[in-house]
Amino acid sequence: MIRFWDTADPPTNANLGLLEGLGADWRGLTTEQALQKYEQVIGVRRTLPAVVARHFNFPFLEIGGEAPSWMPQRREERSKQLCDAINEGLDHVATERALQTGGGADFSDRPQTKGEAIMKALEVLQKAWTRGS
Repeated sequence: MIRFWDTADPPTNANLGLLEGLGADWRGLTTEQALQKYEQVIGVRRTLPAVVARHFNFPFLEIGGEAPSWMPQRREERSKQLCDAINEGLDHVATERALQTGGGADFSDRPQTKGEAIMKALEVLQKAWTRGS
């Protein structure tokens, strides 16, 4: 089931959608593929505002160099635990009314996206350009 994320913050909506995809079954992944998924989850976790991030209780993410030594069964067990945690967190986020548009949640501690940084740089450049004309 794909959800429609309706927070007041479009980047958070996009990241929740990405987490939803990452919460799908990882069975059959190679070690390298699983490590890429872990990296993606870590990356998304870093971009979530605190009001959203508090809904996720990831059992582990910082696995260091131990993952390549996992047997396929252990890799699948760990992957299932992580997917379950992602989906549980998404369920909590989906039911919290304060996170929906108009709910009053504060997303201001979310890190700036690359697109927002580029737009800000372009605004500064445009102002400097128009002053110099």
